[in-house]
Amino acid sequence: MKNYIDAAVSRSRTTLSVFVAIMITGFVSYLAIPAELNPDVEVPIVITTIIHQGLSLIHI
Repeated sequence: MKNYIDAAVSRSRTTLSVFVAIMITGFVSYLAIPAELNPDVEVPIVITTIIHQGLSLIHI
């Protein structure tokens, strides 16, 4: 692992160029993804009720 770090530090211009290329590619990909203002997303909801005799739901 240290060899990779040493190589990246010694080739700083290449490392920065790769970083900028990845950032530009990510930004272009982000802009290319279609997005809706109000998407129809259904969130599944499960409600479980358990009744125990003698227990009160009111806490004072």
